[in-house]
Amino acid sequence: MIFPRHAFHRIFVIWHLIITHLAAVKAASSATKVVLLVGDDACLGHANVKELQQSLQNSAELHEKYLYVLKDENSTDFVVRDDVRVVRDDGDSTTATMSSLALTPLIVGLGATADTFGPELGLGHLLGNVYQQDVLIVKLAYQNATLGIDFRAPTMMKSQRNNESLISGGPLYQRLLRTIGYFSSQSREYEMIGMVWWHGYSDYMIPSLRLDYRRNLQQLVRVIQQEWKLTDLKVIIGEMGGQGTRNVSLEEQQFRIDQRIVVDSAHDKQHLRFVTTHCFVNDDDIIASNIPDEYIVYHRQPLAMLEIGSAFAQQLLDLRKSDFLEFIDQAEDGKGDREAYQAQFNGLQVTITAVCCVAVVVGAWIGVYVGSNQRNASKVPTEDEDEDDDNSGDSSDEEDHDGFTPEDDVVLEMN
Repeated sequence: MIFPRHAFHRIFVIWHLIITHLAAVKAASSATKVVLLVGDDACLGHANVKELQQSLQNSAELHEKYLYVLKDENSTDFVVRDDVRVVRDDGDSTTATMSSLALTPLIVGLGATADTFGPELGLGHLLGNVYQQDVLIVKLAYQNATLGIDFRAPTMMKSQRNNESLISGGPLYQRLLRTIGYFSSQSREYEMIGMVWWHGYSDYMIPSLRLDYRRNLQQLVRVIQQEWKLTDLKVIIGEMGGQGTRNVSLEEQQFRIDQRIVVDSAHDKQHLRFVTTHCFVNDDDIIASNIPDEYIVYHRQPLAMLEIGSAFAQQLLDLRKSDFLEFIDQAEDGKGDREAYQAQFNGLQVTITAVCCVAVVVGAWIGVYVGSNQRNASKVPTEDEDEDDDNSGDSSDEEDHDGFTPEDDVVLEMN
C-alpha cells in the first residue's frame, strides 16, 4: 500500500497533538496544591510549642499518636517538611504580593510568634501525607480582623456604613482577592483546592457585627464562589469554639449556630463543609488556668490545635474524595498510603493515556488507508482509457502517473 504524500503530514500533526496533550497532563498533575487558611487570632495560631514538646516527651501514647510531627520514633525533635510549605501574610504592607512573600517549610513556630503554631501544622501534615504533589498553605490570618469591616465584601450588609473607604470591600477582602487572582493566573504551577475559614471572635466581641455575622459570611462565600468564578473551590468553615463544651455562654452557642446555618442553608453543599472545633478543647485545662479571654486563642492548647488542623484537612479531603478513591480513609497512616495512592493513580493515568494514544493513531491510519483506497478506486481505467494507453506507446513508459521517470522509480526502490 502506497500512502499519499499528505498522509505523513497528518500523522505528524496527530503525534504533535498527542505530545502536547501529554505535556499538559503532566503539568496539571505536578501543579502545587494550594489551600488558603483565612481567619483571625485563633487561625493566626497561639498554641504553645514547648507545651507540645513536653506532652510528647511525657506520654508514650501521645508520642505514638502524634509521631507524624517528629523526625522519627526515637526523637522529640520536630520534623521539617519540604514538600509542604507555608507562606504567611502578616498584613504589614497593603501592597504585598504573593510573589514577594517568603515560602517556609512546614514546621512548628509558624504561629503568631516563633514559639507558637496554628492549624497549619495539622492541616499541612495530613495534606502532605495524601497528596503526591507539593502542598502550599497560604496563611491570611490577622489579629482582631473582623468580617464585618476588614474582610467585608462589597455586597455585604454594612454595620458601619459611614466608612466610605469600604464601599469596594474591606482591606483584607482586597488582599484576599489579590491572592486568589495571583494563584488563578498561575494555573500551570498552582491549583487552588480549598479555603479554610476559621474566624469569629473579632466580630463576636462587637455586638453590631455579631448580629450581621451570618449574612456577612453567606455573602462572602457567595462572592468567592460565584463572582470570582471559583464554583469548584471547596470551602471549610471552622466553628468558633474556644469556650469548649462545659463553659460555653449562650451568646457563643448562638454564634456557633449561625455559623453552621451558613453551610446548612447553602444551595450547593457539595463545596461547603462545617467543622466543629469546641470538642477538641480540654475543659479541665480551662478551669485550671482561669485566665480571662484566653478562649479567643483556644487557651493555647497545642493538642487541640493539632486536632483542629487535622479535622480541617479531613473534611477538605472528604470533599475531594473523588481524587483519591479508597485511599482517603487511610490518609492518616502516612507515607505508605501516599505511595500506594501514587503508584496506582499514576498507573491508571498512564493506562488511560496509552489507550487514547493508540486509539487516535489507529483511527488515523484507518482513515488514511480508506481514503487512499477510495482515491485508487476512483482512478480505475475504462476500456477507452486502456486503448488510449496502448496507443500512447513509449510515452507511458517514460513517465509514470505521478510524473516520475523510470530512473526515479529505481531510486525509490533502492531507498
